Amino acid sequence: MHVTAKMAHRGPEPVSGRFGSGGGKRTGGQGMPLYDRKAQEALDGISAEEAEKYLEELRGSWEEIARALSRSTISYFLVVALFELLIGSKDDVEFTVVGFQFSNSMTLQKVLPALAGYLYFHSITQACRWLACEDVFGVFFKELRPHLYQCDLELIVKPAAGPWNVGTHYYGNGHISNLGYGMQVILGSLSLAVVPVAFAAQSSYLLIDKFGGTDVLSLVAVSLSGAFVVAGLVYAVLDRFGSSS
Repeated sequence: MHVTAKMAHRGPEPVSGRFGSGGGKRTGGQGMPLYDRKAQEALDGISAEEAEKYLEELRGSWEEIARALSRSTISYFLVVALFELLIGSKDDVEFTVVGFQFSNSMTLQKVLPALAGYLYFHSITQACRWLACEDVFGVFFKELRPHLYQCDLELIVKPAAGPWNVGTHYYGNGHISNLGYGMQVILGSLSLAVVPVAFAAQSSYLLIDKFGGTDVLSLVAVSLSGAFVVAGLVYAVLDRFGSSS
C-alpha cells in the first residue's frame, strides 16, 4: 500500500522564518524545492509502513542535529567573548573554563579567531542540515498526518532550532506571528552575517595591530578566520538557493 493521503496546502509559506532572515530553498529545477521534491519522490515509491519508520528515524536524527547546532553556536560565542577578554588583558591573567585552568598567552590570542571561524562554519553546516530535515519532515508529515498538518500541529513536534532559531515556527498573520518573524529576521541576520563578519574583521585588525603584520601565526589565524566565514556564507547560500541536477 502506497502513501496516498493528499491535502491541499495551507497556503504559501511565509518568506521569512526560513534561514533566520529570509525565505527560499534550493530547487531541483522542477518548480519544487530540492529536498521537498526528493521527499515526494521517495514517498511515491514506498509503503505507508516504510514512510512511518523513516519519519521516526528522521525525527531522531533531527534532534541530534539540533543539539549539535546548539553546542557549536554557543561555543562560537564563548570563543568570541574569550578573545575579546584576553586580547586587552595582561599576559599573566589566569582563568578557568569548564574546570580547566588556562593562562593568557600570545599563542592563545592568535588561535582563537581561527577557532571561532571553524565553529561558525560548523554551525552553518548544521543549520543547513536542520533545514533539510525540516523540509523532508514537512512533506512526510503532510502525507501521513494530513489533518494534523492542516492544523499546523507539526510545528509543535519540531526539535528546538538552537540559538539561531532557524526554520519555520509561526503560521498566520496575527500580531504574535508577526512579532516572531520580526525577531527571527533580526536575530538570524545578526548570527548569520553581522556578528561573524564583524568579529573576523575586528579580530584581524587587533591581532595585526598588536603583533604586527609580519607575525606568521597571526597572519595564518587571520586568513583562516576570514576563509571560514566566507566559506560558511557561501555554503549557506548554495545549499538553500543553489541548483542541483
